[in-house]
Amino acid sequence: MRELNLKEMMNSRGSLLIMSAFSLDMDELGSNGIQKDDVDILISRINSGKDSVYREWREVTGDFDLDKIKRIILGVERDGKVNLIVKQIIKEYKTLVNARKIGMKFMKEYLKNSDTKLELIPFEEILEDYLQQRRILQNARREENFWEPAEIGLPQPTKNTLLKEMLDENSAIIAQQRKKIEDLEKALAEHEKAVSGRSNTIMLLHDKLYKQDKQLTIVNQQVRRAERQSMRDQQTLSTLREHVSELEVKNINLRQDAKQNGLNITILNSEIKKLRERNSQMLEENKELKKEVTNLKKINSTQEETITQLRQQLEEAESTDLFLSAEEANTVARMRALGFKGTSKELLASIRREEDIITIEALESKNQKLVQKMKELLEEKGNTTIKIEDIMEGLENIPNSPEKLIVMEKLGFYVFGNTPFSTQIRELIQKMHKTQQEIQNKQIIQGQTNISATQLVMGNGTQNITNANMATRAE
Repeated sequence: MRELNLKEMMNSRGSLLIMSAFSLDMDELGSNGIQKDDVDILISRINSGKDSVYREWREVTGDFDLDKIKRIILGVERDGKVNLIVKQIIKEYKTLVNARKIGMKFMKEYLKNSDTKLELIPFEEILEDYLQQRRILQNARREENFWEPAEIGLPQPTKNTLLKEMLDENSAIIAQQRKKIEDLEKALAEHEKAVSGRSNTIMLLHDKLYKQDKQLTIVNQQVRRAERQSMRDQQTLSTLREHVSELEVKNINLRQDAKQNGLNITILNSEIKKLRERNSQMLEENKELKKEVTNLKKINSTQEETITQLRQQLEEAESTDLFLSAEEANTVARMRALGFKGTSKELLASIRREEDIITIEALESKNQKLVQKMKELLEEKGNTTIKIEDIMEGLENIPNSPEKLIVMEKLGFYVFGNTPFSTQIRELIQKMHKTQQEIQNKQIIQGQTNISATQLVMGNGTQNITNANMATRAE
């Protein structure tokens, strides 16, 4: 059997197959000779130093495709570059999450009571799992490299023996490693299958969570609208409470006003009671005044009878032929000597008239007392009960217009009130006016122009009453 040196053995066809098994990348074993894609090209360029770790890797991985990210982490040789890539991935992921441009949720399978369960895990933990797998593969590669043959300075037989033993050992180790690699490939295939299933599940869950996020956003909007409505309701409730407080204050004020009005009503009722008592007293006094007026009417009636007697005496004197006595003749002579003109009858009539004047003066004195009494009555009660309506009603009770004018001129309006006292005064005035009218008619018939007794009595007395009443009103 021809001995082979180490160099020839390593360059042989068998050794090339063996060494190629150790130099195969895990991704190349998993791909089973599939043509390289953009991820493989990116990994080759990073390993060869032709591309930077800050290259826009998302264009290759398709926006955080977990399978492609895993291939990059497992395929890049240098740990420093892998760490930079992982930091860059985490940085960009957090930036997108903070900007709310991405909302991916990741699930992880685990066994519990022989059942496969899923749980939400952070994105950083998924990357940490990929790094752990990378460390396992690196350890496996180091063990393979440890058993690679090396040229050593030994005699040729010894070398051949050692090489044969080493080859046998290496063949056994290679067989073991191949078995391990096959088991690892199976486990890796199952893991990739599980990862693919998880990716699909994660995508479904991502879609579901995306919908839930949208629903949660809508719910949050509704909650914010409800909070704003609640704030408006609170403001409305505060306004209503202020309004209720104002109404309560107004209600208290109204109750106080009602209480005060009750007191005022009690006072007014007391005043009304007093006024009623005063009215009753005035009615009693009016009864007494009626009696006094009745007495005045009697006095007036007596005066009218006296005036009637005087009028009859005058008429008798005028109708009787005059026979002068010596005394009457002497009187007529003295009057003519003093310058009086007229017939003896006229001169003697004037003398008799003087005597009548004396009698009239006595009557006038009595009339003055009557006027004073009427004045007192007017001052006491006349002005307290007179109204314009009563004056107009009193005037309507006098049918003769000239008579109304005369009475209004001499006595004033206030004696025509619609009271028992004013009615009695009005009746008395009407009787006095009637007597005066009769005397005036008689004087017209006689053709006399000088003052008569009746005029003195009625005219001056009536004017005095008017003056007294007007003075009382002025006060």
